Amino acid sequence: MGYMNRMNQISIEHIDKGPETEVRIVPPQAIEILKKIFDGEWSSYKHLSLFYARVRSIDNCGLTIAPALTVAQRLHTVEEYLSLKDIVSVISGDDGETYIVIKKKKYNSLWKEYGVFFAFIDLIGSKERFKRSSGELIKLLKKAQHIIDDFADKHQNIVIWSFADSLIVKSTWCYYKKIKYCPEFFLKTILELRTMLSKKIGIKSYIILTQGQNYIGSDKIVHINATHNHFDMLSFGPPFASLFEIDNAIKKLELRQKKSLYIEKTFYNSLDDKSLFNVSTKNEFPFHCTFFRTDNKFIAVNVK
Repeated sequence: MGYMNRMNQISIEHIDKGPETEVRIVPPQAIEILKKIFDGEWSSYKHLSLFYARVRSIDNCGLTIAPALTVAQRLHTVEEYLSLKDIVSVISGDDGETYIVIKKKKYNSLWKEYGVFFAFIDLIGSKERFKRSSGELIKLLKKAQHIIDDFADKHQNIVIWSFADSLIVKSTWCYYKKIKYCPEFFLKTILELRTMLSKKIGIKSYIILTQGQNYIGSDKIVHINATHNHFDMLSFGPPFASLFEIDNAIKKLELRQKKSLYIEKTFYNSLDDKSLFNVSTKNEFPFHCTFFRTDNKFIAVNVK
């Protein structure tokens, strides 16, 4: 049977979507390899480069996918938007699978782009201190500043942005570079900072953790201009926005549902070591990712 009869072109609106819908993301050169495979040259499979992915949503400009960047070391997915300009074709294969062929540059960027970790640390009870005494709050925040400075000096793989009674911490990773994806290390670093703040200024906090693509290509964690009056987090998109979307969802939880740690689900799923958690306290809650127009989830859990 000929190539065109065995591989049918379909349009993106005919792609199934949902948490259980899997597709295969391939570069343009895969088309010729697939042709050989479906003509019976099964040994060609070893030359096929691909990402497994789930289709999260579809709109009239493209689709949102969650590719599995690696499954060898750990389960790790990130959400990525493919515009119609990124997509070469969509093929329904003879093996029953759907292959989304994307431009070579976009395909390479899926694992060569820098990704990010984000943590949002909110100090609990600072507003009550402010109500009692402005001077007391100012003294507390100044002390926190020195603690954070010392911590940042010792952990130069992160950047800390403090504002009011909250902190945002950022770090990066890249599969293509030596900065490997290690969520356990980032988690332990954040918990160390939280413990230090609690011991030295006597105030509790809760943490929100997210991860995903950076969206602004750079090998730096932040950008600071030559005159030091422009600070750019180099981040736009779900990982950063989800911090605040999850925080809004947390504020609507009942008191009995609140925990010390809230983790976006793809971050939680990618963790190989969950020994730091009291798993018996684990709950799962929904939130909406405005950037991708998808419904996501976060895990609420207490730290041991």
